[in-house]
Amino acid sequence: MRMWAKSTTGAVLMAGFVAFGSGVGYADTTSGDSSAASGNQVQAPISAPVNVGGNAGTVGGQSAAKTKGGSTVKNVDHGGPGNRTSGDGGAGSGNQVYAPVSAPVDVSGNALSAGGQAAARSKGGASVSNHYNGSTDQRTSGDGGLLSGNQAVAPISAPISACGNAVSIFGQAAAECVGGAKVVNKGGGTGTTNGDGGALSGNQLFAPISAPVSICGNALAVAGQSFAACEGGAKVVNRGGQGATTSGERGAIAGNQAYVPISAPIDICGNAGSLFGQAAAGCTGGASVVNAGSDSGAARRMRTAAGKDGPTTSGDGSLLGGNQLIAPISAPINICGNALAVAGQAFAACEGGASVRNKDVADHMKTSGDGSAGGGNQVYAPVSLPVNICGNALAVAGQAAAMCEGGASVHNGSDGDA
Repeated sequence: MRMWAKSTTGAVLMAGFVAFGSGVGYADTTSGDSSAASGNQVQAPISAPVNVGGNAGTVGGQSAAKTKGGSTVKNVDHGGPGNRTSGDGGAGSGNQVYAPVSAPVDVSGNALSAGGQAAARSKGGASVSNHYNGSTDQRTSGDGGLLSGNQAVAPISAPISACGNAVSIFGQAAAECVGGAKVVNKGGGTGTTNGDGGALSGNQLFAPISAPVSICGNALAVAGQSFAACEGGAKVVNRGGQGATTSGERGAIAGNQAYVPISAPIDICGNAGSLFGQAAAGCTGGASVVNAGSDSGAARRMRTAAGKDGPTTSGDGSLLGGNQLIAPISAPINICGNALAVAGQAFAACEGGASVRNKDVADHMKTSGDGSAGGGNQVYAPVSLPVNICGNALAVAGQAAAMCEGGASVHNGSDGDA
């Protein structure tokens, strides 16, 4: 968890709800040429703010709670030329890693009532924003090296939002939440390296790992009344990852490029259960993943004008060099709009579904495998597994109704500006 100290007062401020990691606009420079395990650069801030507030509970009485803000992590770079190092002729040298770890948790806007009345409201959710405006234009080299000059952009984000849930036992409970769990990875993938004549060198990996979890808008009533509403869902947006440049000519397993964002949103919301009571739940947002190779149409056009539109490498004269892999892995799961009533009444509604969109992630890939063995191959293999289980109703000596809109969908292709 990040901490800042104010020298004038000696106070230490801990990031309880919001953690900021801001690039300062200058570059770190080092070198590991002709050395072992030297000149490596790692940026890996760890942030885990927790927000627990705006929850209401009562036993035979009345309780109300409200909160705003949620739990947020922002890793923002404001520019600068990016880090510089080199591992030419080295062993395990000149490697660069950008891997912030973020796990904000938001538990708020939940209501529990036992023989009384409870109401809770929350706004904010749990979110992570990794914006690389300049520093991931990393530069290194692993020419003639062993395990040198490799680059990895792999932020790990796992926001958890558990809010807007209501439970009532012989009472009344109402809960509402806005925000959900969201991860945005923007920019990156513009690094430059080289693995010519090297072994396991000059490889590039863009693999943000995102696993937002949103559990909200669920209602349970036992001989009471319960109402829950949630807006936000679980979302991942990966923009960027294009423009990387390397080479693996005359190398062994060198100059390879992999774009493999791993995203697993889970959205469980808008479910209602009633036992001798009344329960209603509503949810909007669903589970979605968007992988867009370009930050925007304008950014794509700028790279095209500079001759760096897509990932570029070469495996000429190499062994298993200059290969390119585009394989975003996405697994949205949306379980919502389900209602169960046993000698009671239950109603559930859900909008959003489970969706995956891969846009422009395989545009303008460039490589070559002349005179090589197993070099210069290109693979585009998106793996998408949306699962949508919603709009189901079950009643035993009671009444149940459920509605669902959104379904499960996968879209692979380019449809204009991202």
